[in-house]
Amino acid sequence: MSTGIARECDPRTSLVTIDRTDFDPLDGETILKLLGLLAEPEEELPKTAQENRAIEKTLAILNDIRREIGLDPARLDPTHVHIQSECAFARQWRGHGQALMTYGHVYLPRLILLSYSLRYLTHELAHLASFRAVIDPELGKDRATVFMQSGLSIMIDDGGWERPKRSFRDLNEGLTEVIAAKIRRRLIAETDLVEPNLAACLINDHPYPVQVRLVQGLIELVGRRLGADAARHLLFADYFGQTSWFFAELARIDSAVVERLKFTNTNLDALAIAQDLGLRDAAADIERLCRIRGRR
Repeated sequence: MSTGIARECDPRTSLVTIDRTDFDPLDGETILKLLGLLAEPEEELPKTAQENRAIEKTLAILNDIRREIGLDPARLDPTHVHIQSECAFARQWRGHGQALMTYGHVYLPRLILLSYSLRYLTHELAHLASFRAVIDPELGKDRATVFMQSGLSIMIDDGGWERPKRSFRDLNEGLTEVIAAKIRRRLIAETDLVEPNLAACLINDHPYPVQVRLVQGLIELVGRRLGADAARHLLFADYFGQTSWFFAELARIDSAVVERLKFTNTNLDALAIAQDLGLRDAAADIERLCRIRGRR
């Protein structure tokens, strides 16, 4: 896989590769803006010294994770993180929850405490570090994206340009949060960015608890053959390197499970997969989490 913004451009098709592991300017960003795919943030706020420290440290930890799995460090740029007021974020990104990564840029509201923001910052920067897209400018805004990947989540053409779908969406969110929690543990251990009374909450309270538990169960399953560390290594390598080693190991265990995971998009889907794979502890935890969320 090539890296670099717009370094990969086929003159016959005008395809442009945008890879968020390398923030060299210019053409990819320019094309995104011209197509209207890259939005300027409304009322962007200057980053505070603490916000800059948190972003830079998170990006450094992401590179450490890449080195641990044998990948080269990625050049990730804090200028691709945009801080907005809560009102401006809600107005511009209505329906996108607490944070957003889109086309290689992260948008976040400034919350009352930086510690609250770190849950979303670390999650979105993990997405950012694994984002790649191939754009055909000649197709126009609505059809320009011919391939897009963020970690394990892949945009596929499901019967026509009008109906693109993402595969492995839930698995991707679960693994992204596993990586984000790993980052937060190091932020707590190595910096003073987190108030001590919030440390446990930041590590244990996940935005995607069911998906996290499914990912942990799958690592446990593959780990029975390879060892837990080796299984985790393969899954992280797939996330950052666009490989499929972990999925190949899953297919050895159950040839149908990979296809099921591709379109898993509800908590009950995750529960059924855990049960069918014989992951009793994971299934029990997911069932409990489903009941808790059902009462909210």
